[in-house]
Amino acid sequence: MRIYIVLLFSVFPLLSANDIAQLRLDDYRDFMNKISSKPKIVQIEQVNAYFNRIVNDYDTHIWGQEDYWATPKEFIVRGGGDCEDFVFAKYFTLKALGFAPSSMMIYIVKVHSERDFHAVLGVRNDQNETLILDNLSWKVLPIQKRTDLHILYDLNDPRLSKATDPLTRHIVASYRNLLQKIDNGQ
Repeated sequence: MRIYIVLLFSVFPLLSANDIAQLRLDDYRDFMNKISSKPKIVQIEQVNAYFNRIVNDYDTHIWGQEDYWATPKEFIVRGGGDCEDFVFAKYFTLKALGFAPSSMMIYIVKVHSERDFHAVLGVRNDQNETLILDNLSWKVLPIQKRTDLHILYDLNDPRLSKATDPLTRHIVASYRNLLQKIDNGQ
């Protein structure tokens, strides 16, 4: 066994962070090409599964700060993120696959058994049923079956921009900052 490990490391040199980032981006492009012609429901399920294999961790561990909203590219390259990073990666991936932004809702929720806020993505299917994509669940379920969630906000609701409470203003500002970073190609 020890000889095998020595040979393994001598044959496959360690990859740099840039090499790993490029492999992750290449894998994402391959994934997008593979699912681009599949039925919408299959795309929804596979996008959820693809991103749910990425490490779920706190911003303090990944980014070294309390609250960081990563762009999909940053999330993929880093190989980890927290709930809103999963949501934005799924949202923009489905948008790139042709889903209308009006059919997707970025929900800030409370999970009944948890103290913290959580983010999930809602996607309306062809039957006008909202399906929930959640980094804490491999199953894509209709919103009616997610009785553990209490929806607080939909980030795409234009009324949020008029909110005055500090938490909502922070969420709206973070979302706008993220959209600006994406527009700048990050």
